[in-house]
This record gives sequence, C-alpha cells and structure tokens, in this order.
Amino acid sequence: MNRRGLPGTGMPLLSGPRHAHAPAARSRPAPVPARLRIRACSGFSLLETLIALLVLAVGALGSVALQLHALQATHSAYQRTLASLIAADAGERLWMAAAGEDAGLGWVDDWVQRRDCAQAGPHVCLPGLEVRVNGAGTGRVISVSWAEERFADAEQGRVQLDYAIELPQEPGS
Repeated sequence: MNRRGLPGTGMPLLSGPRHAHAPAARSRPAPVPARLRIRACSGFSLLETLIALLVLAVGALGSVALQLHALQATHSAYQRTLASLIAADAGERLWMAAAGEDAGLGWVDDWVQRRDCAQAGPHVCLPGLEVRVNGAGTGRVISVSWAEERFADAEQGRVQLDYAIELPQEPGS
C-alpha cells in the first residue's frame, strides 16, 4: 500500500485506527483455469439443441393440425351453403305455386339428378342429395340432406339442413 490509498479503490489511505467509513480489503476470486473458461463459453450443448428442435416440431405439428381443421370447416361451410341455396330455391318455387304460377314439377329431380356429384364437368353438387318438403297448410319445412362421413357433425353418415317457411294463405280460404 502506498500513500495514495488502496489500489483500484480510489479511496485514500487513512492512518491510525480503522474508521467505520473505511472500506474493508477485498479479496480477488481465484483464477479460473483456461480450459474451464473455454468450456463455459463454448455455446449450446447437443441436449439443448435437441430440446429446441422438439419444441419447434411440436409447434409445426400444431400448425398443420390447425390448417387441416380450417380446411374441413371451409368444406363443411361450402356444403351447408349449397344446401341453403337448394332449400331457398325450393321455398321460392313453393311460393310461386301458392301464387298460382307454374313452378314446374321436376324441380326436386333437377336438384337431385342434375346436381349429382358423379356427373362429369364443372357443377355444384352435394353427394347423395335428398330434398323433402313436409308440412301442410301454410307451414312447410324443406329438409335437405346429403352424405357426409368425414366430419363429426354427421349423424349416421348424413348431414341435414331444415328450412322452414310460411306460405301465404290461398285467396279463397
């Protein structure tokens, strides 16, 4: 020690008894051997890399499953839209018949036969399409069902959409 103070502290050396505000002497840590210093800074271990790859793989599988579910939901929405269109067409034809106009008798067969998925060429279709009109008087329920075994909402391999309408009363009643 010299008159300037303790090396590296910037504090002046005090003479006489130790004062309460004087810093205690610090001990330096033991030097780390060079081989240990290199190992501590060597980077990722194989185990850490494998765990990171596992987390990445689980995330990728989750993303693929989400895409598959979205594709199934899109196809189901497409089929329900076609069924709604068929039911609305049937409802409009029933309204035409109630107004005394000729709605044509073959409109159900048109939807069932000409919209069959087995036909070649570009057209909209629902596999195994069935259209039924139930009810009497002014209330009718149009049931459109089709074959579907791929999705959870199908009961016994079929999906059904019911479309209820109220027809006007006939003028004489």
